[in-house]
Amino acid sequence: MVDDGLNGDYTLLGAEREGTLSGYACIGPATLTVSAWYIYWICVQREVQGTGIGRTLQAGIEDFVQEAGGDRLVLEASGRHDNERARRFYAKAGFDEVGRIPEFYKPGDDCVVYCKILGRGSPR
Repeated sequence: MVDDGLNGDYTLLGAEREGTLSGYACIGPATLTVSAWYIYWICVQREVQGTGIGRTLQAGIEDFVQEAGGDRLVLEASGRHDNERARRFYAKAGFDEVGRIPEFYKPGDDCVVYCKILGRGSPR
């Protein structure tokens, strides 16, 4: 997806810390919708996680999507226990869990679907 983003198929945002790329996000409009966008990845180098880079990327995503006419963000996350930190990140960022597909990725690994309506409250 990063290669496709560099080719213009997705939007990539980066975050620097002390002159080094420390995180990036990959997003794109949801095909066949009027104004929904997907967050495919928010990645932050492990050694700088917890320093606000993820939140900076999240804010950049929201600003970019709203400027492009988008009004909601959708993402999927693994339901595995070891992915709890990522799910907490999205919950703190104002995303609501709107669905769960049992054992989507593999047995014992649900797909958790999140949505955030930009500029207002919960999608429900």
